[in-house]
Amino acid sequence: MQRDSKFAHSYACGVHKSKYWEAMYEDSMDLIAKLPQIAAMIYRKEFKKGDFIDPHPKLDWAANLAYMMGAALCAARETPQMRALQGAGLCLPWLAVSKDERPTSTD
Repeated sequence: MQRDSKFAHSYACGVHKSKYWEAMYEDSMDLIAKLPQIAAMIYRKEFKKGDFIDPHPKLDWAANLAYMMGAALCAARETPQMRALQGAGLCLPWLAVSKDERPTSTD
C-alpha cells in the first residue's frame, strides 16, 4: 500500500506540513474503501480455506461483501451466509466470533 500512498508521495515531493492532512485523508479514504475486500480475504483464508474471490462490479456493497465471502451470486440475500451477515449487522467484529458462536439463521 505504500506505493499507492498519496501521503508518501506528497512527503517525498516536499509538500508543506500544513497540507499533510489532505494526503493523509485521501490515504484513509482509500483504506476504508478496501476494507470489504480485506475482510473477505481474512474470512476466506481463516474459515473457508479458499482462494480470494474478486469483487463483482455490478453488486452493491453488502452483496459484494457476501459474494467475496463465498455466498452464491444469484441468491446472495437468500443464503445462510447472507442471513448470518445481516443478523450480525455486516460488521467486522462478526469475523472475530468463533465458528461455534456464529448465527446460522435469523429464525
